[in-house]
Amino acid sequence: MSDIAYLKRLFKAYYKEKGSEIPSISSCESREFGYIPWDKKTFMKRHMSFKSQDRIITHLINEGPRHLYSSGALYTQPENQDMESKGYQGCDFIIDIDVDHFYTPCKEEHDFWYCKACGKSGFGMVQKCPECKKLKIKTLAWICDKCLDTAKKEIIKR
Repeated sequence: MSDIAYLKRLFKAYYKEKGSEIPSISSCESREFGYIPWDKKTFMKRHMSFKSQDRIITHLINEGPRHLYSSGALYTQPENQDMESKGYQGCDFIIDIDVDHFYTPCKEEHDFWYCKACGKSGFGMVQKCPECKKLKIKTLAWICDKCLDTAKKEIIKR
């Protein structure tokens, strides 16, 4: 079994076991959904709609996607492929704080970086390699409770 097939099967099992714990999505019947499947040929499947939370869970169990997204906008026809024909009704107020882009002292403990040019690696948040000065940095960021506190403070800034 390939790694992709294994992960897809694992996600399906997770959704089946934890489906009742997935938070409900308000006005789900008016939202457009999209998901990222495991196959490499398709980046995202979009323009989907679900009439109920139960149908969302069923879809998750059947498809086992890597990611599932719902629109912040509300539509009369969220499944319509043409954006102008979706019937825009309004939208939620959404604040997107990308705390992984902020420096927080805890990054020195949990964010890992690796230079693809020279092989140097370390912890923290770097823009370029401190060894070879190249920008070929691969990062693995983690969001901890301290990071989330920083994001919450950003939301209430004046």
